[in-house]
Amino acid sequence: SMARTSPALARRERITSAATDSLLIGWRNLKRIPRIPELAIFAILWGADLTAGEEERRTIDSLLATPVSRRRVIIEKWLALCSATVLLSVVLELVLGLIGPLFRLHVGWAPLTAVVAGSCLFALSFGTVAMTVGAGTGSRGLARGVAGALAVATYLVSTLAQLVDWLK
Repeated sequence: SMARTSPALARRERITSAATDSLLIGWRNLKRIPRIPELAIFAILWGADLTAGEEERRTIDSLLATPVSRRRVIIEKWLALCSATVLLSVVLELVLGLIGPLFRLHVGWAPLTAVVAGSCLFALSFGTVAMTVGAGTGSRGLARGVAGALAVATYLVSTLAQLVDWLK
């Protein structure tokens, strides 16, 4: 038909195809980006402490006695976890990017940013799990254990997926 051969439609199909190919290649490459485990350790430890830690220390009772909803307390604690993890990620990127070359670590800013951003999201995911399990159980150890085990399992599967065909 005439619409099928129009230059505008053909151009739009090429752009759509190129964008789809680019997203798929980007997704495949994103799965190969290494992670910085220290960010996840920080987020898991502090996420568990934000909820279960306060309950174990019995300091959450005075906070919940105020006229602030429990939902708001949890959301603000989660935003604090996000802010601290992002801040730590930025500091880590600056240190690695500026001081790394002194130790012959030449990565480049774009790949370094990709690794740090991916690590930050990975850390926030499991920090959130730790915070949730801690809020639900009141046990800091259980929250850290569950989130840590899930983080290690996820890391191993994503690492092994590059080596084992059926995990790809």
